[in-house]
Amino acid sequence: MSRTLLLMRHATPMLASGLADHERPLNPQGEATAPRMGRWLVAQREQPDAIIASTATRARRTAELVSAELNHAPAVTTVDSLYLPSVEEIIEVVACQGGAAGRLLVVCHNPGISEAVHALAGMDEYMSTATVAVLDFEIDVWSDLLVSPRGLLRHVWRAGELPAE
Repeated sequence: MSRTLLLMRHATPMLASGLADHERPLNPQGEATAPRMGRWLVAQREQPDAIIASTATRARRTAELVSAELNHAPAVTTVDSLYLPSVEEIIEVVACQGGAAGRLLVVCHNPGISEAVHALAGMDEYMSTATVAVLDFEIDVWSDLLVSPRGLLRHVWRAGELPAE
């Protein structure tokens, strides 16, 4: 059996404006690019069955905007450990909370998201804001990632490189 993991860095946030980092919202560009990436996932037939995001405002909002564009918009689950996560924390969240999803979207932050692409697929990819990496795994359940965390990087889609709508 195979499973697909979509790793996404949150869309572009506002610059620091007296708010705590965790509370920074998306800027207008981020508010536009997140739904655009959601529409792109639909067009590419890569709609996630489930979405897990960091509790940070910018990541949660990115996930909500993506979900709203999907044909069957899954609810967004938020997880504290995805805020500025390590690779191990990302893998643990996927393994423990991926459930029955055949295609799972995780929205969080750098440097962890870029490091996770490298750790899981052996490819160095800088995950700029609103970028999605699509990784395929030959595993039966998400918890198998704890034993065999090696997948195939099939796509990297950067919002700024998508064709005009």
